[in-house]
Amino acid sequence: MKIRYPQMGIALAVAALLAGTCAVSAYAVPETETAGTSTAVTDTTTAANESDDTLWKAEISDYDSSLSLVQYEEVTPSEEQATAIQNATTLKEVTVPIGSSGTEGSANIGAAASMAASVSAGQFAFTTYGYGHCVGMSQNGANNYATYGGYDYQSILFHYFPGTTLVQEGAGSTVTANGVTGSYVDIISQIVYNEMSSTMHPEAMKAQAIAAYTYIMFNGGSVNNVILKPNPPQNVIDAVSAVAGQALYYDGSYALTVYGASSGGATASAADIWGR
Repeated sequence: MKIRYPQMGIALAVAALLAGTCAVSAYAVPETETAGTSTAVTDTTTAANESDDTLWKAEISDYDSSLSLVQYEEVTPSEEQATAIQNATTLKEVTVPIGSSGTEGSANIGAAASMAASVSAGQFAFTTYGYGHCVGMSQNGANNYATYGGYDYQSILFHYFPGTTLVQEGAGSTVTANGVTGSYVDIISQIVYNEMSSTMHPEAMKAQAIAAYTYIMFNGGSVNNVILKPNPPQNVIDAVSAVAGQALYYDGSYALTVYGASSGGATASAADIWGR
């Protein structure tokens, strides 16, 4: 069998993400390749075995820093997509609390199925299922919403935790994680550094900081099931410091703001995963 690769710059995953879903992506696959062109193969595919009867499996070293073999092209959303983004990111601004989300999440899950049905000859589609428990905030999703959708940290939080209210508490809060007690910035910066490293978008890191802090406070200010990564770089510390003391509330108390690496375009119900 002849191996074919996605054509660069035609990835529709970005448009799907802007429309509110990332569950299904479509790519155009050229039937023929013109001699002398290199649009169909990225630099990272040179290690592929050209044999007609051998499939090639990528090594981790073949991926770029974004863990992608395909170099995606950022696209400008259509007028309809731009309106959807604006509606999803419009917040109810008040003095205290900072803002509140609606009672429903803004993900258009049905768009994934409709996009799959629209795939025609010369294209292929795939569905992804995420990595982790898929409940609450998707860290990769948060990063992509910030990078490609222009979401700020409040929009990210309200997207993943519908029905919540963002409240500014005292920035001098002390929390305990894995037996280590410290200030908000000290402890949360180490958690964010472990969960997201220092490579993700600052708005995604801010959302992660608030989710981690709120999760700790939901559990009485002390947890033992998170990992601290010491010596976080300055950009992580800056992102955490910018939202110091902010927490999400649900029904008058701290929300259960769990998070995971990826949810594949649609989050799962906590009742389905944990029975509550």
